[in-house]
Amino acid sequence: DSELAAALVLARRRRVGPYRTSPDPDAAEQARELGVLARAGFSRDVSERALAMPQDEAERRIHDLRR
Repeated sequence: DSELAAALVLARRRRVGPYRTSPDPDAAEQARELGVLARAGFSRDVSERALAMPQDEAERRIHDLRR
């Protein structure tokens, strides 16, 4: 899914979701991360999937997008 991969590229650039530096974000941090993706035009479903994805899977999906 290219939209999910695009959301992951943004997550990596903004260091949110699988790329965050803090291991356990609080509710405010989770809302901020959803907002980052929402302002970029991603649906809530895509945003939540991207933010919950493990980093290794996220990297694989980004790599697959660039093929």
